[in-house]
Amino acid sequence: MNVKLAGKLDDKMKIEQMNQAASAFLDEYREFSDPVRGFFDYSPDSKGEEARFEELDAITYNRQGLSDAMLHYQERFNPDEQAIKNIHKLKDRETTVVVGGQQAGVFGGPLYTVYKMMSVLLEAERLESTYGRSVVPVFWIAGEDHDEEEINHTYTFIDRQMKVKLKDPSPLKTPASETFVRKDDILRLLKDLVKADPESERTVFLLNKAECLLQDEETYSSFFVKWMSDLFRGTGLVFMDAQDPEIRRIEKDHFVSMIQKNNAVRQVFQSAVSTCKTYGYGEPIHTGPENAHLFLHDENGERQLLSAVSENQFTDPFSGRHWTETELIEALHKEDIRLSNNVVTRPVMQDLLLPVHTFIGGPGEIKYWMVLREVFHLFDHRMPVIKPRLQMTVVQRKTEKELKRYGMTEEEVLKTGVQKHLDAIIECRKTVDDEAVIKSMKAQIQSSVNGAKEAYSQERLSYSQLTEQFERRLHQEIEQFQKKITKQRFEDQDHHIKRLRSVEGDLAPGGNPQERVYSVITLLHKNDPDIIVNIYHKIRQNLINYRSGDHLKIFL
Repeated sequence: MNVKLAGKLDDKMKIEQMNQAASAFLDEYREFSDPVRGFFDYSPDSKGEEARFEELDAITYNRQGLSDAMLHYQERFNPDEQAIKNIHKLKDRETTVVVGGQQAGVFGGPLYTVYKMMSVLLEAERLESTYGRSVVPVFWIAGEDHDEEEINHTYTFIDRQMKVKLKDPSPLKTPASETFVRKDDILRLLKDLVKADPESERTVFLLNKAECLLQDEETYSSFFVKWMSDLFRGTGLVFMDAQDPEIRRIEKDHFVSMIQKNNAVRQVFQSAVSTCKTYGYGEPIHTGPENAHLFLHDENGERQLLSAVSENQFTDPFSGRHWTETELIEALHKEDIRLSNNVVTRPVMQDLLLPVHTFIGGPGEIKYWMVLREVFHLFDHRMPVIKPRLQMTVVQRKTEKELKRYGMTEEEVLKTGVQKHLDAIIECRKTVDDEAVIKSMKAQIQSSVNGAKEAYSQERLSYSQLTEQFERRLHQEIEQFQKKITKQRFEDQDHHIKRLRSVEGDLAPGGNPQERVYSVITLLHKNDPDIIVNIYHKIRQNLINYRSGDHLKIFL
């Protein structure tokens, strides 16, 4: 896979591995030890890679129809020369793909989507170089997803983490590929996102970029692919939308199989979930036994979950309509209904449609694939090789400088935050022991109050009541005094607090990994326009030093 990258490599950029343990599950999967290996078909190593190539060589795919559909899509949304060349390679029966996917979030959604795309590209190139076979990097957009609340927002940091929303979600459950957003709203969202930093030529660049790339109205999916494909221009990354009508036509026979085998799909899935729980992995995907794992798109364009009420009966609980298996298949052929996949059947459909050698996913995705092995086998396919995406934390120069100033590490901020350092700074700069002073005051006042209580103990009740009221007011005053002293201490160290909160807001906003909160706008507004391909290129140069799933620190 020949990659021609825009931009130039930043020699000042450094990449280091995060000195922090991955999740217990991810470590277990990468080691591929028992019992986790029993849930997958191929090990994520050379043995598994070779075996997967052999399996794919024996499977026939509709390569011409697939290539035609993907070419039409690229010509509309991603007319990138390298991507189009890669699609033509798919006509060769020995060509395979590396695939990863995500919902169509605004400006690409969280940064981990960008890192997933990089991981897909890097793995495709590595496989092609290692085995001398064409391997195409494909990014699968889940355009059928209807949960607008998950994709209509992102975050920025202005003194604190702030959620910025594109628009309120529609009450209709329409797919992302059929839900429209206005360019004016996108530009407003972009302006809100860059408020955190002083306006610069990069602000103008980003606004002009959005103005040029987007039409007056876009769907969430078209917005996503136009924005992200521009960032990855020249890399050869192929984008496809699961809700593309041409793709859906190719999938029709596979949907028929999913209807015919639905009872078995539900049974083996529930059995796998039970096994997962037995081994202590919990319930990666939670659904009821009546879930047919298919969605029906009604006449209003809304997406409703299809239920299986018996072995041969299906229903749309929302409208109350019923079908037998035969009636549902007939309606599908007549195009009276449209279907799409859920989290259980989507990976299988992906494999029936594409010659998937390797799937790239996050730790959570890999965990839910644990319950899909037997579902794949029902369709005479094995699961592809599954590899975790790279995780990344970008460290801006200002943040790196502040970390050195306070003797902190990136790992420490991600693990425990900055509060311990804030407390230590405030404590070491005190010349008075506030706690001791307050304690002494309380003791002296309490002694005086006790004396007053004793003095008036023989008087009538109203004297004692006055004494108790006075005691309560004194305690309230002491509490207020203590709060004001604490506030003053913080104000005295305000510059330290702002610096450390800024570090935390950059690396671990809200205690969460940076890659799960911020969008790519955060990087583009602080760095050169080619920052994404520059990071990708830098990792390519040193790929031999990294394993799938590693957490990298990117110093800019």
